[in-house]
Amino acid sequence: MNKIRGIVSKLASSEGINLIEGKVNNDIIKVLTISSNQGNFQINENDHIDFLFKETAVTIGRLPFEHLAVVNQLKGRLKDVVSGGILTKLELDYQGVLLKSILLTETFDRLQLHLEDEVCIFIKSSEIMLSK
Repeated sequence: MNKIRGIVSKLASSEGINLIEGKVNNDIIKVLTISSNQGNFQINENDHIDFLFKETAVTIGRLPFEHLAVVNQLKGRLKDVVSGGILTKLELDYQGVLLKSILLTETFDRLQLHLEDEVCIFIKSSEIMLSK
């Protein structure tokens, strides 16, 4: 499980859907959640919070990258690659935090990336969990 620590900067709700924006250094992470009456999990602006997401929720692209319908786009660096017959496991450095990603080996090979290359890290907003 990947974890990035940030601060809640904006909250919005509409029709049972919540949009939580958090600042992580100079980047913004956006998370979509569904409202629920269960549990006592309260989030307020300026709360310190962990953004948690699975390795399968992280993908990458070559830089410069301009157009994609994913709001969470972070710059990082490729630190480690372990290729298998079907899947390739990646370690990515995002501002000193190691993130892990799993891609199809065919997809990774098509990108023609090398260790220490700068990459764009994409995380789908509906795949992020929150923790205080």
